[in-house]
Amino acid sequence: MHSDIDTADAYIEMSPTQAEKINAALGLSPLFQAIDASLKSKSVDLEELNKLPEDQQVSGAPHGHLIAGIGGCAIGQSFCPKTPALACYDCHKFMYLREIEVHRTARDSIRKIVGEFIDTNKGDKVTPAFGQLRRVLETVESIISGLEGSEAGQ
Repeated sequence: MHSDIDTADAYIEMSPTQAEKINAALGLSPLFQAIDASLKSKSVDLEELNKLPEDQQVSGAPHGHLIAGIGGCAIGQSFCPKTPALACYDCHKFMYLREIEVHRTARDSIRKIVGEFIDTNKGDKVTPAFGQLRRVLETVESIISGLEGSEAGQ
């Protein structure tokens, strides 16, 4: 929005320095370091999950089935267009909890939801909703398998 390119150049030249300073300052924050590490690993432990703001702790009751404590969200549920909480499993901003029983319980609830969905829709398996449920269930199964592998390797 500057009429003179030389004025804009000052901002451009300073940007790398400013970015380094901001990143260094944020890196000093324990909360930022925890969130950054969680985003990189795509998983959190219970202590890390409990430290996240409430809005970033994933929970919900899709179709009357409680899905809570399955992980965290990098942006927060109030900013997310995806619903219900099951959709979080299929999102790149989701950080799953490293607690296998939580995901086994979620998997069992999802299976019940799929069963109810099939009963209601007379087995129509080509709808987008059914496809989403199938992908979510596959993702949960993958997380469980990964956690089982981690337990076996300990």
